[in-house]
Amino acid sequence: MVTAAPPKVWTEVATGYARDVVEGRLPASMLTRLACERHLADLDRAGTAEFPYVFDERAARRACLFAELMPHIKGEWARAREDGTQSTIRLEPWQVFFLASVFGWLHGESGYRRFRTAYLEVPRKNAKSTLGAVIVLYMLALDGEPGAGVYSAATTRDQARIVFDDAREMARRSPDLLQRYGIVVERYQILQPGTASIAKPITREQSANEGLHVHLGLNDELHAHKTADVYEVLDQGRGARRNSLLLSITTAGADLGSICFEVRTMIVGILQGMLGSPELDRVFGLIYTIDDDDDPHDATTWRKANPNFGVSVYEDEFSNAHAQAAAAPARWSEFLTKRLNVWVRSGSPWFDLEAWRTRCTDSVLSRRARRVRSIVAAGRQPRASDIPGWFDGRRCFIGIDLATRRDLAAMVAVFPVDGLYYAFGRYYLPSAAIADARTAAYSGWAKTGAITVTEGETTDFEFIERDLLEWHRRFEVGEVPYDPREARQFATGMLNEHGVPMVEFRQGYSTFNEPMKEADSLVVRAAIRHNGDPVLAWAMSNVTGKVGAYEDVMPAKDAPQSKIDPAVAFLMALARALMFSPEPQSESVYEERGVRRL
Repeated sequence: MVTAAPPKVWTEVATGYARDVVEGRLPASMLTRLACERHLADLDRAGTAEFPYVFDERAARRACLFAELMPHIKGEWARAREDGTQSTIRLEPWQVFFLASVFGWLHGESGYRRFRTAYLEVPRKNAKSTLGAVIVLYMLALDGEPGAGVYSAATTRDQARIVFDDAREMARRSPDLLQRYGIVVERYQILQPGTASIAKPITREQSANEGLHVHLGLNDELHAHKTADVYEVLDQGRGARRNSLLLSITTAGADLGSICFEVRTMIVGILQGMLGSPELDRVFGLIYTIDDDDDPHDATTWRKANPNFGVSVYEDEFSNAHAQAAAAPARWSEFLTKRLNVWVRSGSPWFDLEAWRTRCTDSVLSRRARRVRSIVAAGRQPRASDIPGWFDGRRCFIGIDLATRRDLAAMVAVFPVDGLYYAFGRYYLPSAAIADARTAAYSGWAKTGAITVTEGETTDFEFIERDLLEWHRRFEVGEVPYDPREARQFATGMLNEHGVPMVEFRQGYSTFNEPMKEADSLVVRAAIRHNGDPVLAWAMSNVTGKVGAYEDVMPAKDAPQSKIDPAVAFLMALARALMFSPEPQSESVYEERGVRRL
């Protein structure tokens, strides 16, 4: 007699996976482990006054059982069994963790789902499209939402159809699903007429022109979205739907100015504990990648980044892809990005970006800056101070890199304090540049006040003058180095009319060599401190080193859209901060000799 296996308790499977990761029984990166630690910590405080969410077995079971009733439609599993029946999905523990987390965490009183935003970053061939297709059908057919709009969105029609076509084929091969839930499968849409619900793929153009009522907005391969338009339309289209979900499923990419990297940065901040609020408690993130000190040639490292290693990620095929990439340097970046989920720029960044994002981010300043940006985004205050009051009266050096049309105008203050260098920036763009920007994050940064938008075709320098004078009043400004290309008239007015100590900073190897090399060292030593400024982080990631004839170096970029103006402003300010003692001088030398040229 064969004893039937006991039914799964899906919340226990999910929590068991989290414990296996945290306790080291499964290979996992720091970011994967942090997601699991967050889950376990939330279980300990579930159902309290401060944390009103509970991990509900019934809700988790419903989503996971539905997934396991869906047929395989690709690869060897899609073949019919010997008895002619269709092979169905069997969830791996990490997939249970993802589905049970997204659908199983509920508000203890209202019963609505905890997570309204979810982000899954995993390398290719780990069945993320299959998982997305299951979620499309579940939220269309079983979520009980009248008039549900379920959208698979991407930058191109073909990409948008990948998840949709998988969902369409799953539904077509599931006659019981079609009959029981009244599903109608058409070529370009899936319908549930009884609830007036619809699932369909959309592109950027369609999302802009259709009035969407979004219950599920699924951003497929978010890293490929060149602008934030689709993401924002789906987010805004959710309106008052209290059980909606904005889901992004993607591999890593190369554009650190993209909406994908912006969302990823938020997820990393939440997982690392640097960002926290009741609103962010409703954001779920799961990232599979490798750690900085991992050997990308080691099979153990491969398993850390690929949770389906040995299942849909075949070891022999992976090993072959690795061998080809290792033998062809031009293909190595793609291997790191698509197979190990490492964000790699096309050029070689000068600075250690991971150190900049993690070790150099001051958690107290970061939380404050996040609050300020949320206040601005909510429209409760048009402008808010991004530099805490305890810097008032301290000496600083302010670098200015002005621009009139397409480039960012940037102003960055550097405060030398006890061997550390605190950096705060403000950035400016004309509205015309926002409208047709190639950089996805511009519009999002504008809404949160991370950049200031001035009306018209050119940047209004009056905004920069206002902010510079505010800093001049609050702080002991040692020098204000500036790029003379766009700023001579501006600098002359600030010096003569307001007494601001302006210093012309020529753009060349001789002036940038020392601050470039010293900044690199300071970043590695975590002696640079910032508040998680997304604009400055993006600009620093775009900086490559242009090496001169005498091994000296100056900042450069590898593409026109890879703006470095904020980083240049920072380097100019740092150069002057490194040269002078942090102690203020008794008298200003500028009163005697005017603007100095370097």
